[in-house]
Order: sequence, then structure tokens, then C-alpha cells
Amino acid sequence: MAFLWLSVPENDVTTVGRALGALPETRHCSAVPGPANLALVVSLRSLEHLDETLGRIVREHPTVAVVDRRVVLQQVKVHGRIVDERGRSVRVIPVDPWATGTAAVLPPGPARPVR
Repeated sequence: MAFLWLSVPENDVTTVGRALGALPETRHCSAVPGPANLALVVSLRSLEHLDETLGRIVREHPTVAVVDRRVVLQQVKVHGRIVDERGRSVRVIPVDPWATGTAAVLPPGPARPVR
């Protein structure tokens, strides 16, 4: 996974945002205030995949500049699942954005299997 901060001309933010949001790698894309006005979170197969993704972005959108990038080296939660060191699911935390109050809070549980 990588976090990318892009600088996009104001007139292109909507068009570029929709195009990048449609990429299969994209997990989150949003316009944000500031010089890096488009935030993009992408899932990756490898570091080479990051290079391919960045290359495709700048080729297909020549007005876009990559301001910053950060690679996540280890994830502990992926798409609502707590994962172990090997990336295997050990617990599920359902996502319910409409839940209110304490009913949406799950009791604490181990993030990693007990050995």
C-alpha cells in the first residue's frame, strides 16, 4: 500500500480524481486543500508496481505532479480484517458507517494469534 500526494491544476481535479479513483489499485481518492490537492491510497503487489502506477499516472495525466509518496511496509488492518505478520486474516472488524452509540464498538480482542 502507498499514500500518494499529487498536485493537480484546479480545473482538472474532478476529472483526474475520477480517473484515478477508477484505477483497480485505488483504495481511496480525495481532493484536499493545499499544494498537494489530491490524496490517493493505492494497494500494491510490489515496489515495482508502485513505479508502474506512478508512471501510468504521469503518462495519462501530464499536468499531474507527484509531490510526495509513502510506502506502508506492514499493515495490521486490511479492508476490515486484522492481519498477522504474514498478511493472513486473524480477526474481522465489520465496517458499519451508519452505526451510532456503543452498539458499533466491538469488545477488544487479540490483534495477533496467541502462540
